[in-house]
Amino acid sequence: MPLPNKGNPVCPHCDSHPTRKIGKDREGRQRYRCNNCLKIFILEPKFCVICSAEIPRDRLNGNTCSETCWEKKRRDIWLEHYYRRVALDPDLNRKRHEQAKARPGFDESMARQHKNKWERIRSDPEKHEKSREKARLWYAQNKERVLAQRKERLDKMSPDELNKWMESARKRNQAYRKKWHKELRSNPELHQKYLDRLTEYRRRRALAELLSVGTKIQEKFDE
Repeated sequence: MPLPNKGNPVCPHCDSHPTRKIGKDREGRQRYRCNNCLKIFILEPKFCVICSAEIPRDRLNGNTCSETCWEKKRRDIWLEHYYRRVALDPDLNRKRHEQAKARPGFDESMARQHKNKWERIRSDPEKHEKSREKARLWYAQNKERVLAQRKERLDKMSPDELNKWMESARKRNQAYRKKWHKELRSNPELHQKYLDRLTEYRRRRALAELLSVGTKIQEKFDE
């Protein structure tokens, strides 16, 4: 074990002098350990890998500046691993779903918990809007990658598989629209707003078509 050196810096945690070098971190910065409080510290500033903010002294053993950045880093690692598995096996989600359906008893309780969770979110307008905003932001940030993966997956399908997928998508779309119309009609105020927007859209479309026809007639007269 190396002996403490009087030329080493004072511990910033307990202001004690007996400290010693214990190697360097991944970025090449010198690390020190205090013989009094046994904490590790680095004198050079260390920056967060997520937000690039300076890491506080009580988190120098990691590479994130807060619990929020740590959660984001962990999620990014998980997503990278997940996308790598999906790239190697495009049917991964389908297989996992079939395995989940095959488990006796356990899946029913988990499905019920998942359903209750989303029902609680939908029943709270603030949480529902926050969830939708989060989904929109994620899609905006990953739109190109999502569309590229979708196109690659569809290109690999045979004609029969593609027709089966399109039929399944049509059924899901019809079921969603039916449920959406039912919820819309159950709220008279929201339904009226929808009808007003639809009327305004049709009026603008008719006006645009009329202007287009007028432009064509004017061009013929000019000729």
